[in-house]
Amino acid sequence: MTPSAPTPRYENPPLLEAVLGFRFARAPRSWDSVYFGKLHLALKGFPRVDTLEGASLTFQPGQGVQFTPAPEVKRFIREDGGVVVSASPETVGVSVLPKQIAGGHPGWDFLRDTALWALQAYESITSPGPLQEVGVRYIDVVPIDPGSFRLGDFVRAESGIVPMALMDERNPFAFRVERTSGTEYGNLREVVSMQARATATGGGELVLDVDELMQVRSEAATPNVETLADHLHEAVHRVFGSVIHESVLRSFNPLPAEANAR
Repeated sequence: MTPSAPTPRYENPPLLEAVLGFRFARAPRSWDSVYFGKLHLALKGFPRVDTLEGASLTFQPGQGVQFTPAPEVKRFIREDGGVVVSASPETVGVSVLPKQIAGGHPGWDFLRDTALWALQAYESITSPGPLQEVGVRYIDVVPIDPGSFRLGDFVRAESGIVPMALMDERNPFAFRVERTSGTEYGNLREVVSMQARATATGGGELVLDVDELMQVRSEAATPNVETLADHLHEAVHRVFGSVIHESVLRSFNPLPAEANAR
């Protein structure tokens, strides 16, 4: 993986949520629920706590559909609700929600450094198994006028990601593309989904969800997590810049290269 050019930056990015997360193999010792309390003490500045509980749905031949409890997830939330640390027996990650933050998105450097800080606390407290996956996810939302919407006015026909058959689409739609490539660290899985949908206020929005997930091979050299996260972030931006039409990108007010990173 070679460094790329600096990623473009925008004064008004259409960012709904940005995520950097880590997934580990099952630890040799069992998970102790006391870890959540220790994490909460270590993650100063995140006073609110939510618990997510759910169930996994599986189908077993001859046994039908079965529900099994999903691992408990704790969400440690900053007072303004704009930054969330999520932790479970095998995962830890940080989400930034710019619409909840005065001044908007604090930038990639903030997200990366906060996630690495949370990762260090998680590893020191829980002693997880080997790192299996590092993932960066950006969800962008662009307002659209349902009465005049045409997808080809918002995305590039030459991107190679959006199907040409959708360029003249004027109605609600959704599609998803997934592709995997090999790297020195493991398999890079890229998932791109797009959806045009109505809003509760009678308008519309175009949602672009880009996930870059590095599935680390156990026999591969241990990656520098910060460098790997930066590469995944750059990959997300390459997709964003190659899919969104240049006229739409200009509407986000590009910033000079020396400005703070998105």
